[in-house]
Amino acid sequence: MNQLSAGAIVSGDSEYLSVDVDSNTHLYFAKENQNAAKSLQNMTPNIVNYYEQSFGYKMDDPLNLILASSTHNQVLNGFSTQIPHNMTMLYGGASLDLDYFSSSSWLKTLATHELAHNFQLNSKNSETGHGAHTLFGNNPTVTIPIIGWPIFIYPNLFLPTFALEGNAVLNESTYDNG
Repeated sequence: MNQLSAGAIVSGDSEYLSVDVDSNTHLYFAKENQNAAKSLQNMTPNIVNYYEQSFGYKMDDPLNLILASSTHNQVLNGFSTQIPHNMTMLYGGASLDLDYFSSSSWLKTLATHELAHNFQLNSKNSETGHGAHTLFGNNPTVTIPIIGWPIFIYPNLFLPTFALEGNAVLNESTYDNG
């Protein structure tokens, strides 16, 4: 398991395997989740392609997609982050309890929701944001010492939670899950 997710899973957790989904996406998964990982590996390129068209850009950083073990991690959902690297963590804890809800697949719902966050937060369409990211990497802001003015590499990080979550729910619903 790589160090990207070291603080997000229980220490001494299950054995993890990895596979390249495509040239820009790497999937890490607990050995116990091989079937779910295969499904995720198959659906991720379609979801990413959908979001590339919907959001109007391609991510410029590789995506690390992690499907955590449910053995020691009792978390039901997931999270996305761009700092220090573009990463989505999906927890499988208690996932079978979702079978009686309206979703046909907890994995598809969670993946479409969290990948929507990756596209929301990773947007650097401005020349300033893209140039600053090229120079300074994955920092939320960079202050230019000469003028003391901050440059926001990831300006969407400062959006209110209700806007980010609402948009992610809308996107998961429009991607064949509504």
